[in-house]
Amino acid sequence: MSFAINTLVISGNLTRDPELKKVGETTVCEVGMAHNIRFKDSSGQWTSRACFFDLKVWGAQGESLAQHAYKGMAITVHGHLDQRSWEAQDGSKRSKVEIVGEDLIYDSRDGTNRPAAAAATPQGHFDDDFDL
Repeated sequence: MSFAINTLVISGNLTRDPELKKVGETTVCEVGMAHNIRFKDSSGQWTSRACFFDLKVWGAQGESLAQHAYKGMAITVHGHLDQRSWEAQDGSKRSKVEIVGEDLIYDSRDGTNRPAAAAATPQGHFDDDFDL
């Protein structure tokens, strides 16, 4: 039997404020996120390393993310990976793998970088269908 699964759940912090763009008749929110992984180094000491990802969220959910999210906010994303390819101006082939967010949970309890405009935003789910 052959089948493919492309789904992920990842949590991290936004590395920049979200950017909302119009693509045809719909909108897309683009933002970066970082996820820290912990591991033992060669000397047996625990250490961590940040992994950086680009995140896209389409439609009304992307608009909500752009309105309520901010740099530094903790977020959990349920989605899938998408790869796109293009040819650069110099003729070289380029490709990029991005996370496409389908369900999002954000946590702004710390409020460390929370702008005043976002202070009235309720904490919790963007989409109540996804619970961890």
